Amino acid sequence: MRMVAKPGSRKMSDNTRLSVDVEDKDRLITELHQKIQLLEKELQSKQEAARPPDNAELKRVEELLQKSEANLAKLQELAHIGNWELGVQTIEISCSAESNRIFGLEPVKTNINYNTFLDFIVPEDREQVDGAIRSSIETGEVYSVTYRIKRNDGVCRVIQSYCEAIKDASGRVINIYGTTQDITDPRQPEEALLESEEKFRMVADSANTGILLIQGEDIVYVNQALAGMFGYTVEECNHLKYWNLAPPDRREFIRWAGNARQQGWLGPSRTELKMICKNGEDIWLDCSWSVPMLRGKPAVLVMCVDITARKRAESEVLKAKAQAELYLDLMGHDINNLNQIAQGYLEMALYSLDIAPAQKDLIEKPLEALKSSSRIIANVRKLQKAEMGGFPSKTVDICSVLADLKTSYSSMPERTVTIDFDHACPCYVPANELIVDVFSNILGNAIKHSDPQKPLNIDMGIENVIWDEKNYFRIMIADNGPGIPDDLKEKLFSRFTKGETRSRGKGLGLYIARTLVQSFHGKIWVEDRVHGDYTKGTRFVILLPVA
Repeated sequence: MRMVAKPGSRKMSDNTRLSVDVEDKDRLITELHQKIQLLEKELQSKQEAARPPDNAELKRVEELLQKSEANLAKLQELAHIGNWELGVQTIEISCSAESNRIFGLEPVKTNINYNTFLDFIVPEDREQVDGAIRSSIETGEVYSVTYRIKRNDGVCRVIQSYCEAIKDASGRVINIYGTTQDITDPRQPEEALLESEEKFRMVADSANTGILLIQGEDIVYVNQALAGMFGYTVEECNHLKYWNLAPPDRREFIRWAGNARQQGWLGPSRTELKMICKNGEDIWLDCSWSVPMLRGKPAVLVMCVDITARKRAESEVLKAKAQAELYLDLMGHDINNLNQIAQGYLEMALYSLDIAPAQKDLIEKPLEALKSSSRIIANVRKLQKAEMGGFPSKTVDICSVLADLKTSYSSMPERTVTIDFDHACPCYVPANELIVDVFSNILGNAIKHSDPQKPLNIDMGIENVIWDEKNYFRIMIADNGPGIPDDLKEKLFSRFTKGETRSRGKGLGLYIARTLVQSFHGKIWVEDRVHGDYTKGTRFVILLPVA
């Protein structure tokens, strides 16, 4: 069993090709495998979150990433190098198809338990391999380890693994990423060197990720993908200094950073850089940095993915958001002020002028329209503030809220409304003052959409339930109104959905109710008061977590 903190190097010369000794090249390939897969996985997630509809450029990048993953899988099979990832919290190892093939398992990508992995290792090597992995989890250090395994078919193999700790933003190790290579049959040094160089070229030249290798102040290697991103040929790139790819005002810093990394400066392992193409256009790159040993000296390996399309999409989203906020501020302040002034004058005219009853409708209608406009503006402002976290959470007694609303809505002018609610015990939920709007919208809709010539009965109840193994309060509000057809129930909580009733609304009330309930980590839905017969009335059900 052999274990070292970092692979060593041997000196050799070759004037016609990239000369890296076998162990250095193997480590370079290992880092390349790790970084490409991690970079492409994270970029794909970011692109999914930022992709606007019908964005052809993002779709093209996604297709290129998928092709790159397929190429890497094929390369692993050809080179007999697999990769795996150990989740520190789950103690599960996600193995590539080639890694499973090396261990004599079905050659498909699967997860295995960490203890199952240890069982493959011969007893004499097991403790040291386990110790190396646990040490990497604790210290975050890279390690190389050679060990023996015995497969289920009885065949023994010698395995070489390179492993690297993956950390979160706080520096805590969350995963261990590694490669597995079967080195049972040793090769002659020159043959192994040629094979190692061939593997490196195969990975680098077939990858859709841009790859740049520099040493000192020279570009040692650049692949076609990176050259194409900048609009150059590989030959043209080989005659450039790497800092020439940066905008003029950033070149000195890029030059310093490249030299500093080779002299031991750690710097960030991931950066987003704005560079400049051959035609003068800007290009944004997501760059991953590492410092391998090349001919016994440090070099800088940079892997880049073009994120220009994502950056443009993000910029457009920010512009749209700024515009929306401008319009919202204009509507919420200036227009609402005008509404208030107009309402004031109309109310004075309604109550101070001697107007015939038949003509009062000419004032009451626009007055109601202005009040409705003000309510819409208030609702939109509430939505914006709620989604931005402008209402801090606190403990609210939901029983007290329902009792107050019962008092308010039981005394509706020119309506016979009976609300039944009797629950004296306090029921605390994590919410804020907007919880009142949820139940006010439901009660207001029940009254607004019912027949004013008929008495309306509303029953409110609350009970403690277990839902998905969590403790909730279930609040039920049922009425004997006209009910809601099944086809409308499915879209009732969408924006601007209105029922076919004699009362006109703007369709925001229940959308706001759902948005608020979800912000309180609860659930809301509607059902028939009498199962199977929507004409007998409606029941709203709200689940809110117990505080």
